[in-house]
Order: sequence, then structure tokens, then C-alpha cells
Amino acid sequence: MNTSQPQGPLGDELTNLGIGVLLGAAMLALVLRVAGAVAAWATGIAQPVGGAASGISVLANPGNPSLALQAPGLNPLAYWLTAGVLVGGVSAAAILVWRMLRDSGRGAKPDPLRIPGIATRTDVTRAASHKALMKRATHLRPSLTHASPGDIGYRIGHSRGTAVWASVEDSILVIGPPRSGKGAHIVINAILDAPGPVITTSTRPDNLTTTLRARQRLGPVAVFDPQQLAAGIPVGLRWSPIRGCEDPLTAMIRAAGLAAGTGLAAGGVDGGGFWEAKTRTALQALLHAAALGRCPPIELFRWTLDPTAAHDAVAILLSTPAAASGWADSLQAMLEADPRTRDSIWQGVSLALSALADPRVMDAVSPGDGEGFDPEEFLHSHGTLYLLATGAGANNSAALVSAFVEDLVETARRMAARSAGARLDPPLLLALDEIGNLGRCQRSWRRAAARVSRRCRCCSRSRRRALNGATMQLAPSGTHRSSRSFSAAHPTRATCRTSRRSSASAMKPPTRQRSVIAAPVHRNARSAVSRSCRPTRSAPSHSAPASSCSARPHPSSHACACGPSAPTPKSS
Repeated sequence: MNTSQPQGPLGDELTNLGIGVLLGAAMLALVLRVAGAVAAWATGIAQPVGGAASGISVLANPGNPSLALQAPGLNPLAYWLTAGVLVGGVSAAAILVWRMLRDSGRGAKPDPLRIPGIATRTDVTRAASHKALMKRATHLRPSLTHASPGDIGYRIGHSRGTAVWASVEDSILVIGPPRSGKGAHIVINAILDAPGPVITTSTRPDNLTTTLRARQRLGPVAVFDPQQLAAGIPVGLRWSPIRGCEDPLTAMIRAAGLAAGTGLAAGGVDGGGFWEAKTRTALQALLHAAALGRCPPIELFRWTLDPTAAHDAVAILLSTPAAASGWADSLQAMLEADPRTRDSIWQGVSLALSALADPRVMDAVSPGDGEGFDPEEFLHSHGTLYLLATGAGANNSAALVSAFVEDLVETARRMAARSAGARLDPPLLLALDEIGNLGRCQRSWRRAAARVSRRCRCCSRSRRRALNGATMQLAPSGTHRSSRSFSAAHPTRATCRTSRRSSASAMKPPTRQRSVIAAPVHRNARSAVSRSCRPTRSAPSHSAPASSCSARPHPSSHACACGPSAPTPKSS
């Protein structure tokens, strides 16, 4: 019967250590013995007659190696000089062989820190070190005479032993799989360290529960949670999309945010840009009319459900002297257009405010007396605004959050234009967590980055919906601030992606034909797309079926884009 017990990890380590010691001793004995032979040859005496084991015996009497090696007349100085040279040469050869074996093993699994495009220690020191940040202090915060690093930037972590800092005017895109620490290592720390106002979005209350009390000590805190995703937290802020739309410019900005939330221009819809523009034009007129007529959000929602009901908005615009010139005529022309065109436009309008069908969302956008929200005062008081919503589900309110953020960013831009140096001081932090699953970053947000001098952190948990215009990819690691690492690379941009929309995908611009444009993709892209045209169902507007072009992941070298011009291609 076998009674031997299997060895554990410690037993294996001791065995390996013992084998290594024996091999090292044997190698040392051989080198010392060879050193005796070389020294005897160099000094012109007889060769030693001792065996290989005599090399170890030399260590017992280092002052007289001739006795152990049985080499009478061997000079001790010549022997030890020769032994030192041989030991050094053998050690260097062993290190060289070990490095060659290590590098050959890396051929199959490349080191991520050595990939071309990843920042080296020199790059980090030059662009993102503490010293590089402090050189820009006067430019970043001209109001501070003795600024600290925390006043003008955020410490992201460490890379190759160097602390990595990002200034308050840098924009960063963080891409990573779920549970990889994007929020814990990047977003939450940025919210806690922000010297000024903060606007943060998320689809979960993680960031809210972690940073709420800390931000309350710095200024007012508001939570806009129309879907009530944060259990146990009061409804909080009520914000109406009609607020301030008496001003035509505000109505246009608000409509742009709501229309962008529909995703019509993102692909998957024939002439999506055309229909989003029409949706935006109709929404701005409806918002303007609702504000001038002091209508509640429920009345605005009724207009979006039925084009016939929207004639009330036309009447308000025609009877109000303060109404924007031409907006009533534009809205009336849409309502009196061909039924197919009108219904297609109204699909986008109803989609933009479809979340209002949920009574909870309707309550969140219906502020009572004294519940008005002044974004300029909120930003001046270093407030923190948490926006919680989802981009999926029947009651998703991503479009409302998109419009809300658009309103706040435009307010910050106007404040910056009136400030010294046209910079918002202290800067505004936009910590847009889960923005890839929530909505789309408007072009005006990115254009305002340089003018507002704010910090925009976008943490996307969905690669296929990552924001456009990314310049860096951050890879945090570890559980503590002092152990985080940083790397920067240029991520591959996707120019077309799979998109399976609702019945709105059958929309077609009137009197125009769809075109398919093939654009090359960078050869290093990991995945490209291929084109396929297939019949689609007609829209509820009773428009005729057509062929729509969609893109699906495929190892190809072309991308697909649809536009409202050029001949219609033949479908296979």
C-alpha cells in the first residue's frame, strides 16, 4: 500500500531550491578547477592533478589553492584573478541565455507595455508627470498664485515608477470590460478630487453612494433619477425639458439633445441624419411653443403622440409676439406635408420623448412651484449633479439625460465666455460613466472642452458604442491609488457597426435615393465590416418597402455608410 503524501507548493519550492543549490555548487567547483588549470598554464608550472571536487576544497583554504588542487608552486594571486574572470564570464553568459529564453517566450505572448503606441517612461515624464503639470499651472488656473497639483489636475496612478497626472482641461476616454475597475480607480477618484462643480452620469448608483457625502461637504448636491434606479434615495431634482425654452437658442439646444438621443443619425436608418434634423426642427418648435404657452410636460407629450394635436402648438406660436420668426410656419408645413413624410418625422419626435409615457419619468420632469433649477447658480456654487438613467428598456430616459447635459454644457460655455481669459474657474468636471450604454456625446460637448476649460472623463462599458474622437486608452490596475498603472495608446476607430433598429429604420427621405459609400478602414483594425443589403419592412407611415444597408462584424477592409444621394445599389 502506498502511504506517500503528495507534496504541496512549499515542498515543490524547497525541492527546486535544493536542485538549484546543487547545480550551482557543481558549476562553481568546475569553474574553480578550470581556473587552476588556466593559472598554471599562464605561469608555466605543471598542471594540477586534483579532480573536479578539488575546486570546492579551494574555498576551505583560499590562501593556498595549490594544496587543494595538488599544483605545487601555483601563485595564489594569479589563481584568484583567473577565477574571478571565469566566474564573471560564466555569470554574464548565464544571464544572456536567460534573457534570450525569456524574450523567445514573449514572442507568442507580447508584453502589453511594449506594444507600439504605449507611453514609455520618457513619454510619461514629458507629458503627464508632476513637473509637466505644474509648468501649466498659470495657464490652467490663472486665478491661483500658488496652485497645488490637486487644483489643476487629477492623479491617475503610476506608470513605470512615475506618477501620472492629467490636467483639468484634458479629455480622457476609458475603455474596459465590466468589473475592471474603471469606476473605482478612475471615475470615483476624479469626482472626489474635483476642485469645482461636477456633472456625472451612470446607469447604476455606485458612484452616487460612494461620493455623495464627500461632495455634500463641498457644495449643493442634486440627483436626477427619473427611472428611480437608486433604491432608497428620494426622487430629488425635478427638471423640465421645457425650462428656458422661451429663448429660441435654448429650445434649439434642448431639441438637439433630445433628437440625438433617438440615435437616428448613428446608423441603421436610411438617411438617418436627414430624419434627425427634421426631428430636431419639430422638437424645437414644440418646446418653444410649450414654454411660451406655459404648458406642462404632459401637454408636450400629448403633442408628440399625434401630429393633429400639435396644431395647438402652431396656434400658440402664431398668437405669441415673442415667438421665433418662421417657427410656426415650419411646424405647420411639417404637419400639412404628405402623410408618409409627416408620420415618419413624427416617429422621431415621439421616440425622443417616449420615456414620458412612464408616470415616474413624467413626475421627474414636472417640477412644482419653487422647484425650479438654475444651472448657472448651481455651477457657481460648486454643485454636484448625479444623472441616473439607462439607454435600454421601455422607459429608458437617455434622451432626457442627453438634453439635460446639453443644457448644462451650454450654460457652462456661456459662463466661461464671460469669465477672465474665457475660462471657467474652477473648471467643470464631466464624469460621464457608462456613457457608451447611456447615450452619445454631442459634438458641442467636445467643442466646448477647450473653451470651457473643463474635465471630461468618459468611461464606456461598451466598446461598440464608445465615443468618437478618442485619443487615449487608460489601463488602471491594482486596488489602491498608489498601485495603479497607466498606459496610453491610440484605439482603433470603428466607422460602421451593426444596428438593428425599430420600425423607424425604414424611414426614407422623400424624393431622394439612398447611397452606399464604401470607405477604407485602417489595415491594423482588429475588425472591420462588410456590407449586405436586405429588404426591410415598411414604416408605420405606410411607406413602400425598401432595401436598407446594414453593417455586421466581418474581417473585411471596407466600411459601410448610408447617405441620401447617389444611385441605389442592387441588392443581392
